[in-house]
Amino acid sequence: MTSPHDQVGAIQDRSIFLLNLLGDFKPESQPLSRLDHSLQMASRARADGHCSEIIVACLFHDVGHIIPGCNHAQVAADFLKPFVSTEIVTVLRFHTLLGQGSIIPNALENCEWCPAFIELDAISWDPNYPSLEISDFFQYINSVIC
Repeated sequence: MTSPHDQVGAIQDRSIFLLNLLGDFKPESQPLSRLDHSLQMASRARADGHCSEIIVACLFHDVGHIIPGCNHAQVAADFLKPFVSTEIVTVLRFHTLLGQGSIIPNALENCEWCPAFIELDAISWDPNYPSLEISDFFQYINSVIC
């Protein structure tokens, strides 16, 4: 029988595996892979002093791109739903629409960090930004995905 500790470790390992898969996806119009974009977004969030949940949301916000033809934002929201606040799940679910200037859903009207998240997503395609490595985020992943 698998212990709860082993199950958490397996979830964390699989989460890191999923992040690594993003390295295989690079939008033609962008200079970075989805992995490098996500690492840069999380690096910027960490440098800006955001909490662990937001940093992890930055890491995983594009994880749905590994599944062709799906709503990548919904996949990211569903993936992190058991581990993060409802507000973060909602931001993940709508991050693409929010980035396009769509109307903010009622659930996010009072979200103080939402504009920063959308801005981080937009600016985190800089090939010269000194992003951290996945291993630099293990402590955040381990603290949130447990």
